[in-house]
Amino acid sequence: MNNNIMNNYKIGIYANCQGTIGLKYYLKILFPESLFYDMMNYDYIKNKRDLDYDLLKELNIFIYQPLDKKHGIYSTSTEINDSIINNLNKYCIKIAFPYIYNDALWPITLKEWDSKAVPDEKNIHGKGINGYHNSEIILNKLYIDNKSKNDIKKLFLEKKIDFNFEERFKKSMLILKEKEEICDIKVSDYILENYRKEKLFLTKNHPTSCIFKVMIEQILDILNIERSLDIFDFTNNNLCNLPGYQPHSEYEVEFFKFEYAVYIDYIYYLKIIDSIN
Repeated sequence: MNNNIMNNYKIGIYANCQGTIGLKYYLKILFPESLFYDMMNYDYIKNKRDLDYDLLKELNIFIYQPLDKKHGIYSTSTEINDSIINNLNKYCIKIAFPYIYNDALWPITLKEWDSKAVPDEKNIHGKGINGYHNSEIILNKLYIDNKSKNDIKKLFLEKKIDFNFEERFKKSMLILKEKEEICDIKVSDYILENYRKEKLFLTKNHPTSCIFKVMIEQILDILNIERSLDIFDFTNNNLCNLPGYQPHSEYEVEFFKFEYAVYIDYIYYLKIIDSIN
């Protein structure tokens, strides 16, 4: 693609907030002459929103997270005749990126609906009980070991609870690599190489700026366009202002041996333990 032909290009982003907030923030700055159209995938699925077929046929670039054919017209499967991706024009450049998720960097994480929009996410969320992923770790203490909430909180503060970090991290990365098999954008290798050195996630599914940098670099390569990224301060972990930030505990800091400064909040996790029933 020629660097000078992005005027009035129509770019559709069919994804969760990783695309409609994250990627769009950078792309709008890099391509101010282009027109951007947000299509929040889980909103379409949840509310059964009508697809704008006229717009789909006009898009020059379609950036999306793959969705299984079980989602019918909202899927990105070419096997579904009327799927969203089958309504693009034949010249539209399609760029797929994975749903980026890792809950293993914290002891317990809050559930959110948007994780359900991507097929088979339950495979990495554990049992997903009582509004928290991996809360079964606490429930086992409560009901199988017959511990009181105060006992469990004491065990937590004494760092005597096994949160299965290694198993959960391996599983999260395995599933991410599987998702990347049908994607143009890949970040798993970068995560594996840098998760100790840099903060990569604000929350389980909100990446930091350095991951978005890796994604934007790959998008530019696919489009064969040169743009300097020096205009962005990637030392700011949340340039695109994604909502949410989960504090850490000493558990994961010691297990993963993070080399960067982290915010530790014991009260946050004690409140979570209190709320799990």
